[in-house]
Amino acid sequence: MGEEVESQFYTAVGLVLKKEFKNELGQYQQATFFATGSLIHPRVILTAAHCLKDALSVGVTLSEIIPSSNSNEELIQSKRFSIHPNYESTNLRLDFGLIFLPRPMVDAEVELKYPSLKSFSTDLPSSYIRYGYGGRNQENRRFRAQMKFSLENAGGFVLSVDPTGVYGDSGGPIFIEQNETLNLIGIHTGREKDPDTRELKNRSFMTPLTPALMVWIKKTINEKC
Repeated sequence: MGEEVESQFYTAVGLVLKKEFKNELGQYQQATFFATGSLIHPRVILTAAHCLKDALSVGVTLSEIIPSSNSNEELIQSKRFSIHPNYESTNLRLDFGLIFLPRPMVDAEVELKYPSLKSFSTDLPSSYIRYGYGGRNQENRRFRAQMKFSLENAGGFVLSVDPTGVYGDSGGPIFIEQNETLNLIGIHTGREKDPDTRELKNRSFMTPLTPALMVWIKKTINEKC
């Protein structure tokens, strides 16, 4: 159901996030987290806002595997982020953030395009492609999965059965295939959790890109690049 993939523009990139947060004792501590993003501009990564919350810095890689902490492989480091101004941790419908890199990851200048979908209940195909760097088999390796939409709207999200999703996939790109090309339509926001036990369920949320979000993304890129 999953496979390794070659790099391509709008590809999934691996993220290594250094964060500072308060623990249960109210003490500040730092930790490392893994996540996924999409290269939507040579120097801009699209990811989930909740991945960037409390982040001190982010390392970005185009490699198939996120390098370990003792690896000599270089990560492009950034401390510049933008989170959607209306994002709230209790309302993930605007769970979008941008990472600005100090230098380009690729040479090509490609305009970010968004496929025109009149309705997420009528225009979506039966399946989509998801990429993620979540830890599998002791590695944070780029992973492609072909998933089926359930077409269930859950407060602005699209839910789908997702037996392969794990922590670290958050922020990864969601594509649909049209005319033999992959079109970015949203990001993987996270797994559904049991409200009582907080255990992960077998379904994931996809948060769609909308025309309004595209306006914010392009405006922010123009202002900061």
